Amino acid sequence: MKKITEIQFKHNVDAFLEQAIDEPIQIELVNNRLYLSTIHNINVIDNEWVKEFMAIPEEFRINPFEISDSGDLYWADKRNVEAVKGIIKS
Repeated sequence: MKKITEIQFKHNVDAFLEQAIDEPIQIELVNNRLYLSTIHNINVIDNEWVKEFMAIPEEFRINPFEISDSGDLYWADKRNVEAVKGIIKS
């Protein structure tokens, strides 16, 4: 998976859209990540994803796919999920 910044993407949108056909691209935003990939080439769970998932303390790890189809690791941490629930209830 190729990782680029939001600025890189904005400066060369057409080239990165073309590249996403052959290789998934992760766009790093300030507070989020976007993934570009063809449906036939999607690989959400790669070595980096597993490494980041395992970095979450075991007692706080949950399956992020139960909350988000993207598997975003923000939702893999029970503390984040509980914080969002608390904000919603407020």
